Amino acid sequence: MIIVKYIIEVEVIYLVADFKIVCKIHDSREVITQVGVQEGDSTYAYNVIDIVNRILDKKHRYYTDKRGSLVWVYAKKHPYSGRWFLTTKPDSARENNLDFLPKCVLR
Repeated sequence: MIIVKYIIEVEVIYLVADFKIVCKIHDSREVITQVGVQEGDSTYAYNVIDIVNRILDKKHRYYTDKRGSLVWVYAKKHPYSGRWFLTTKPDSARENNLDFLPKCVLR
């Protein structure tokens, strides 16, 4: 008697959700530490590193509105400090590329 085992490959497809970044919070050195993410009718503040991890894990994509145009937000590592930050252009050298966003008003 020959026992045959079948291996079934299952392809898992993850749906990536898109979220809009609408505002920013920065520290005393003007480094953006949190961003406001619009979710439905509400806006929630998230630490930048949390957004970076979601981008790198390909769990979510983020965009913002710059002068009426949709622009994608990317995670980038600072070349000297090694700290991750968010930028709208993957080739941008400016760390605070999201400074055009308004300041988040916390409630």
